[in-house]
Amino acid sequence: MSHILNRGGLDRLSLIGMSWGGSVTAAYTAAHGETVAKLALIAPQWLTEGPVRIDAGGPLGAYRRIDVQAFRQRWLDAAPADRRDGLIPAGWFDSWAETTLATDPGAGAPGTIRAPSGAVLDVREYWTAGRPIYDPGAIRSPVLLTHAEWDADVTIDRIQALFLRLTGAPYRRWVEIGEGTHMVVLEKNRWQVIDAIVAFLKETRALID
Repeated sequence: MSHILNRGGLDRLSLIGMSWGGSVTAAYTAAHGETVAKLALIAPQWLTEGPVRIDAGGPLGAYRRIDVQAFRQRWLDAAPADRRDGLIPAGWFDSWAETTLATDPGAGAPGTIRAPSGAVLDVREYWTAGRPIYDPGAIRSPVLLTHAEWDADVTIDRIQALFLRLTGAPYRRWVEIGEGTHMVVLEKNRWQVIDAIVAFLKETRALID
């Protein structure tokens, strides 16, 4: 971050993070808020008492092997059975899969990619262990949370718990998107997320008295 600020001659930047990336950007903002103008988070992780879908159990190596087509089914399983058709725009999954697979030609098995296990380790050692990796109350920048109603990876109760702890933000906002999963940014209602973030970042004043 300091390198980017120095190269651009900037004092502050706005940050956008999704899922595990939301944990990273929120933790950074909590520790270095003077350099963050605004923080926009899409379905960030937070504490949970139950099992989470990303953790299949068992010992962890450096990477997990992900079958891309199996991931598609897991993606759609989060939505009601009668609403799955059309959730992902036509051709989008194939384009995503082709691009994603090309990033890991050495995965070792056709149709698979390697995913770092760090996110799962964080779940085990922090999010399901009652140990948050940052204090939301320490965030002093305006915050936007966006979330989709069918998100089975970060449930709505976890977003609410996080929102209520953002007590140090000058102002905070929570936008809930109907008919979307954890992958809403690649679904039919993606523009609702994008528009909410763009509007938040363009605001020139806090919308409070």
